[in-house]
Amino acid sequence: MNISALQNIIDSFKKIHLTKSFLPSFMEISGYPHYENVCSNILSFYFQTDEVHNLKDMLLIAMLKAGGFQSDNAFISEVSVERESSTDSNKRIDIFIKTDQVNIGIENKIFQNLYNDLPDYSRFIDKESKGKRNIKIVLSMYKADEVELQKYGFINVTYAKLFSEIEGVLGNYLLEGDPRYLSYLIDFIKTIRRLERGTSMNSDFLELLSDNEDDINRFLLEIAKARKEFRLKLHELAKLLILTRQNNITQGFYREPSRELYDTLYHEIIINNELIIAIDSILSASGWYFDVFPRPKASYNFKEFIEAKNIKLVPSYDYGRRRLEITYGYDDNLKEIAETLQSLINNLNS
Repeated sequence: MNISALQNIIDSFKKIHLTKSFLPSFMEISGYPHYENVCSNILSFYFQTDEVHNLKDMLLIAMLKAGGFQSDNAFISEVSVERESSTDSNKRIDIFIKTDQVNIGIENKIFQNLYNDLPDYSRFIDKESKGKRNIKIVLSMYKADEVELQKYGFINVTYAKLFSEIEGVLGNYLLEGDPRYLSYLIDFIKTIRRLERGTSMNSDFLELLSDNEDDINRFLLEIAKARKEFRLKLHELAKLLILTRQNNITQGFYREPSRELYDTLYHEIIINNELIIAIDSILSASGWYFDVFPRPKASYNFKEFIEAKNIKLVPSYDYGRRRLEITYGYDDNLKEIAETLQSLINNLNS
């Protein structure tokens, strides 16, 4: 493997300004942001003016503004919202809103293309209007073909436009709106906006990967070998320890972390009913060190116990943890490392 080429890749990587990882929304955690039915259910809840969100006609006003319509209180009073209203041909329009003066039919599209259902939806809305004004809307992630929509009396409102109008009117409803449902609405908006932007990788980083793909693949193969060697060394360390007939000690291995290059052999020692002390023997490319900490972390007598055992701890490399002052290089004598760990375990357990 060409180390010089790898160094050039690393140097180039350091110059790239990477965006921070985003925190997933509740919808993204649930796995449902792509489902039109889920989005339509959420919208219907907020369209209903007498629901517990107490945002009243906020979403309805925002939708009308997004569609280029003016409104007043009389225009949208006596609101009822229907989901999946059936047409004469048993097709279903996503959201149908009835008011005393106007009916609004909304076909909601996230990623799917429009089907040939618009003529049927249009006839249904006209029939249900019964002399009232009607508004026909296709709500979509991306702009739809306006010419095609206009054939059947529909207009296109994008989520981006709707959310922009929500931001414009929301301030008038904040004092009365229920904070919980306001939070859910904001979560919904963030989710759809992320879907709209997509999950495109940083372009500079993508170019770096593309230009150096072979070298990076070889590097990743060597990283995988290093992880295996870390675990092998930890197993060898564990074999050198004497823990027989000590039922209050648990030993195990953490799975190799996927994001950082280190591995851990851990021991938990039950001191008494109120204190368990954990030891993490951590191996990375830079060497060995031993974190020592209580479980639970807030155990009040850990510090006193450590001082009574005359064990000197210093700040660890991980914030909030403490470690033994002594450290070892990666290839230092494993027997000597085991003796240090064994002495620590025996001291804590004596």
